[in-house]
Amino acid sequence: MRTFTIIGAGHAGLQLGIGLLRQGHQVTLVSNRTPDQIRNGPILSSQSMYHLAVSQEREQGLQFWGETCPPLSGMHVRAGTKDGVMVDFQTRMPEGQAVDQRLKMPRWMEEFERLGGQLRIMDVGIAEAEQMARECDLLMIATGKGPLGQLFERDVDRSEFDTPQRSIALTYVHGMKPREDFCAIN
Repeated sequence: MRTFTIIGAGHAGLQLGIGLLRQGHQVTLVSNRTPDQIRNGPILSSQSMYHLAVSQEREQGLQFWGETCPPLSGMHVRAGTKDGVMVDFQTRMPEGQAVDQRLKMPRWMEEFERLGGQLRIMDVGIAEAEQMARECDLLMIATGKGPLGQLFERDVDRSEFDTPQRSIALTYVHGMKPREDFCAIN
């Protein structure tokens, strides 16, 4: 049996860790936050997932919200100025879903442990990562933030951009009436 250590407990690290466990490997996942810290903490990111990603979660048995979370069936974009609307379009798309990552990541961490994975809560710098690499067959870094994420240079042949190309605003609304036509990202 091979031993793997994954630093980073986001989408990539958790899906990779759970997949390796299901293939019979020994996996340690390292996170800088506990499930409860994530669950009770600030919003992590926008949570819209599109069809391909939701399909992969479903295939891995990680789609725990299918019955309780409405599907995203389309998109509605409206933009303009104080003088009027310049763009207004809506379209249907293959089904996606939006689940708050404060719910998703802790649930996946619990599933990881249920499957026999070891979850370690600690901050990891370069020295700790080097030590972990000596203790397993393969160390994987699944974080893009902090000193570990800075170890990997941007591949200019694959990414012409050196800064994020979008700005996103996220609002949680309670008691809002759903759209009548289809559930959409607006």
